[in-house]
Amino acid sequence: MDLNEAEKIFEQYCGFDDGLLKAFEYVFSEEGACSVKLELYAENYSLDANVWRRVDVCVRGVSEVRSTVIPIVINSKVKLVRLGGEVCLEVSGDFGHEPMSIENIRKYSFCYVVGRSVEVMEHV
Repeated sequence: MDLNEAEKIFEQYCGFDDGLLKAFEYVFSEEGACSVKLELYAENYSLDANVWRRVDVCVRGVSEVRSTVIPIVINSKVKLVRLGGEVCLEVSGDFGHEPMSIENIRKYSFCYVVGRSVEVMEHV
């Protein structure tokens, strides 16, 4: 999936603000490569009539992860951040006026994943 397409889905769901993080799952291939899958449940604000859906976000080629997390209501949005040639999915941090850098993500976030690519699948 193109990163721009993933960003569009994040916009439709307003960063999954007030949504629910239902699962945080490590997935290992037979070759030992790690992916991380988040199962989210949130409102798609681009649709009429208060439509809530399950959305799976999978970060592939994981190079760094912190997962001090339990299923929670998301109150600070899920952030999809471009970091050079990688992508970061950040769940729990409140950065205030601090810039979104890997150093600040490491400092303030309890749950983030850095990887090579991201896929987003909306369950209709």
